[in-house]
This record gives sequence, C-alpha cells and structure tokens, in this order.
Amino acid sequence: MKASSELQAIAVLWSLITSIVAAVAYNSCVPRRFGAWHLAEKYPGRFAALVVICGGIRPPAAARKAYPDLATLTPADLPKSYSEAAERVGKTPVWIFHGADDDIVPVTESRRMSEAMKRIGAEVLYTEYPGGTHASWERAYDEPKLFLWLFSKSLGVPSRPGSARPRRL
Repeated sequence: MKASSELQAIAVLWSLITSIVAAVAYNSCVPRRFGAWHLAEKYPGRFAALVVICGGIRPPAAARKAYPDLATLTPADLPKSYSEAAERVGKTPVWIFHGADDDIVPVTESRRMSEAMKRIGAEVLYTEYPGGTHASWERAYDEPKLFLWLFSKSLGVPSRPGSARPRRL
C-alpha cells in the first residue's frame, strides 16, 4: 500500500471512530447538558454525525432537585435556549431517538432540539417510540438503517498527505 493510500485509510478510519464516539456518548449526564449534546456543543465540527438517545440540554427536574448547584448551570426553559444550543452544535447531522413515555427525561427535550436543529438547516432524523420508555437505546440500536446512516457520514478525507492527524478532544 502506498503511503498516501495508508494516510487516506487512516483518515477514513478516524472519521468512523469519531462517529462511533458520538454514538456511544449518548446518555452520560454532565453539567448543563447531556453527553452527546454536551460534546457536540463543546467540540463543534469534530463529529461526523450524532446519535442522541433520550437526551436533552436541560437536566430533568429530579436531577436539578437532587443536585441544587446543577440548577444554577441549567439553561432557561425557553425556545431561545434550544436555538442557542443548536447554533453551537452547528450543522452536524443528527439522529435523535426518544421514548414517548420516558419518565426520566421529558420527550420534549428531544422534540425541542430536533426542531432547533432543523431551523439552522442541519440534517435531522427524529424517531419517537410510542409507548417507549427511557430505555429507548435498545430499540434505537436495533434500527436497521442506523449504522448505515451513521457510517455514511464523514468529516472528509484530507486532500494532502500529512494532514490526516487525529484531533484531540
């Protein structure tokens, strides 16, 4: 294999890895945002695509009550908060999944982020499972087209040898 072919292969592999990182960072709660949205806002343009399962930008009321300091970091429950979050994420393609009967994270979190991302022109797929609960990742990962969609996304292959350096998060 020629050196340039090897570099291109590495660049493609790195793009796939960043996609996978976004896929598995779906449900960790961090201050101010849930895992996938938090990472996407903090590192815009670093992910080829996002898969967000039962996520949001406002921690659930129970979490804010259990951790009072979290309430001071939580954005206001206003449309503007979702629009601002979407602007920070940018036009990264996203597939959002949520159970309609989630009693932990309100489904409105996903609905609002889906609409906000669409308003900025991002590619958004939204799947809401009727009767689904917070454990929607089980159904999401069984979606036949999820991984085909995810691996069809790319940050692009660098055009010149030597420019295929993984970026540190």
